[in-house]
Amino acid sequence: FGGQQEQGLRGGTENAPANIALAKTIRLALEEQEKTYDHVKVIRDSLKAWVESFPGGHVLSPEDALPYILNISFDQITSEVLLNALDEKGICVSAKSTCDSRSSQASEVILALNHSKKDASHAIRLSFSKDNTLEEAKQFMQAMKEIVENYGLSL
Repeated sequence: FGGQQEQGLRGGTENAPANIALAKTIRLALEEQEKTYDHVKVIRDSLKAWVESFPGGHVLSPEDALPYILNISFDQITSEVLLNALDEKGICVSAKSTCDSRSSQASEVILALNHSKKDASHAIRLSFSKDNTLEEAKQFMQAMKEIVENYGLSL
């Protein structure tokens, strides 16, 4: 219980240094927003084109999706196997949203986007930020080729 400030819930003074740091962080993010968007879009578009040309590769993200996330699947390999194989190569991806990660069911989101049950059980999600590079995208592509050759089922 507090004094008369904060509707009586918390006594004391506002954390001015934290508030200033938050304001500056937001300002910097907004200043870099357009540059970051363009940078991430180049990486996403490069990977998207590669996945679409890869035998058995599918882009599951909607055409009008923001470029920060790309959801993809490969017919030859389930998301669980792919997740572990990429992890061994030091590449971090996810297969489902955190709130659904313990479920063994196919992704309801992918199914709701009118994709097949196979796509939903083979899907992985790539996330991008201003810190990612085209070189990392190329490393991902090379790793995917190796993983599908070593672990994937033939089409």
